Amino acid sequence: MTRVQGVQGLEGRALAGFEHDDVAAFGQFAEDPAFGFGREMKTDRGIGPAIGIFADDQPVADLWPDFAQAGKAGITVAQLMSHQAGLPGFSEAVEPSLWFEPEAVTARLAAQAPMWAPGTASGYHPITVGYLANELYRRATGRTMGQALRQDFPDLDLWIGLPESEHGRVAQM
Repeated sequence: MTRVQGVQGLEGRALAGFEHDDVAAFGQFAEDPAFGFGREMKTDRGIGPAIGIFADDQPVADLWPDFAQAGKAGITVAQLMSHQAGLPGFSEAVEPSLWFEPEAVTARLAAQAPMWAPGTASGYHPITVGYLANELYRRATGRTMGQALRQDFPDLDLWIGLPESEHGRVAQM
């Protein structure tokens, strides 16, 4: 998303993209809006191995011993991050409020058996991959990815885990 300036009628809006040379613009935003995003923050996949925090072929259980439960001892970092771990969600229904408790989510995923034999198939883990990656990063470094981002790059207005004090800035799309 990009803030539009100098285009009559679009000032203060955000660009979502282009289709057939038409600009897609959404709503009026606050002076200093914050935008949400998701998959763009897979920092664990590129940064972790690049700075030596963990290796692609390293078993996840080396860093997170509880993860070895229920047949997951051999799952590697690469399998976890390439959606081959068999943990795209929970095998049983959960209360939606559980998703607001990262420790509960990761504990449940660590205890759960994979939904398929790890490494034999790929199935997109749209939500769980963030929890799994963050827990792996936290166990390797002692900090969440959000803490690392804020501490290592304090001048960036970029968040993983937006504090309630910033909620009023979130742009409604």
